[in-house]
Amino acid sequence: MTRTRRQFLASGGAAGIAFLPGWFPFVGGDDSDTDGTDTDTTTDDRPPTLAEREDQYGMSIDFPEEWLQKYRPAFVADRDTMQQSMGLYGHRVRYDDSDYQYAYYWHKLTHQEGILFDADSHLGDHEPTIVRVDSDGAIDQVTYTFYHHLADTVEGARLTRALRAREVAEPTHIQLRIIVPWHNYAVVEGTPAQSVSFRDVQGDDNASHLRTWETQGIFDPTADEAVWSPRTVQDRGSWWDESTTDYQAAQLYLRLGQYIDVAGSGEIDQ
Repeated sequence: MTRTRRQFLASGGAAGIAFLPGWFPFVGGDDSDTDGTDTDTTTDDRPPTLAEREDQYGMSIDFPEEWLQKYRPAFVADRDTMQQSMGLYGHRVRYDDSDYQYAYYWHKLTHQEGILFDADSHLGDHEPTIVRVDSDGAIDQVTYTFYHHLADTVEGARLTRALRAREVAEPTHIQLRIIVPWHNYAVVEGTPAQSVSFRDVQGDDNASHLRTWETQGIFDPTADEAVWSPRTVQDRGSWWDESTTDYQAAQLYLRLGQYIDVAGSGEIDQ
C-alpha cells in the first residue's frame, strides 16, 4: 500500500531523504556545510548585538514567561526520548509593522543517535517551533521542523484539531510528536496514544540562549534571518543558510514534493 507523504514522515520513513541527490548524510545542523567562506554580514568578527538584530528586522524581543508557557508545544513522546530533553527555550517576537506576535521555541536535547552511525549522530540537538498568535490571543498558525530543519506550517481546521488545553480553558498547545531518532516533529490530531509532556519555558529578555548557541557555532549553517526573524521561515522552507548544501537539498526536496508527494509534515491521528 502506498503511504501518503504525511504517513511516510510520521512513520520515520524520512531517513531515506538523506540519500537524495546532493544531500549527503547529515549531522543535524550542528556542523557547518559551508565551503569555509565567511558569510557574516558584519564588518568584524563579532555577532550583531540584540539591539542591532531588532533594528535589522524591525522587531523587538522579550520574555513574557506566562505568555510563553501558555503557547508552548505539547510533546508526544516516550519516556526515553523525553529523558534526553535539556529544556525548552523561548522568547517572543513582535514586529513594528504587524499585529501578530510570535512565540519562538527551541527544544534542546542531549544528543541525536541516528541510524547511519556517525553520519547522522551527534551531541546536542536543537529543534524549533514557531507559534503565531493574532491580536485576539488565538493561535493563527504553527511552523515547525518536520525533517532535518525543513519547515512546514499547520493552520485552519487541522491546527484546531491538533491543539490541546492545559492551564487555561481554551486549547493553546500544539501537539507535536517527536520522531525518533532525529527529534523532528509530526503534528498529532485528536487524542494521542502516547503520553504528553510539557517543559517549562526557559529564557530571558535578551534571548541569551540564541546568543550562546550562536557563539558556540550551533547556528553556523543556519540562516541568520531564520534564527532571529521567525516570520521569514515559512516562505524560506527551511532554517538552512543559502550557502549550505543542506539548503540546496532542501529546495530540491520541497520541489520534488510538489510532483511525487514526498514532502510535507508528519501527520498522525493518535
